[in-house]
Amino acid sequence: MKNIFSIFCLSLLCIVCSSCITTTMNSIERGKSGDTKIVYDNLGMNAATLHSRLLNAFNVRKWTITDSGNPVKANIQTKGQNAKAVVTVSDNKLEFETAGSTAFDKPYVPIRYVDFIMKSVRNP
Repeated sequence: MKNIFSIFCLSLLCIVCSSCITTTMNSIERGKSGDTKIVYDNLGMNAATLHSRLLNAFNVRKWTITDSGNPVKANIQTKGQNAKAVVTVSDNKLEFETAGSTAFDKPYVPIRYVDFIMKSVRNP
């Protein structure tokens, strides 16, 4: 029984680690290819609501907002990563342009950071 539990835990750990590595690899590959835009649409909110929730999400997630207009400009620097986002807000839609983001001085797309922002936008 102890061996079965150990095998289960090891398998679960491998699955979790592989998904983290996949996201990191996607971030690096997209940065290299210049595919730096992430679009979320069909959000079911008007532009004013999305704008307000986006600004709140950046503050909650400790990003520095450099321009609170439309587009919203923000960045965060942590653990060798410098994530930048220029976000265009419209009814039911957010477009994140992440050009200029780097991880250890190499271009990348901060997919996980943007996912965290969107989690806060959807559930303030």
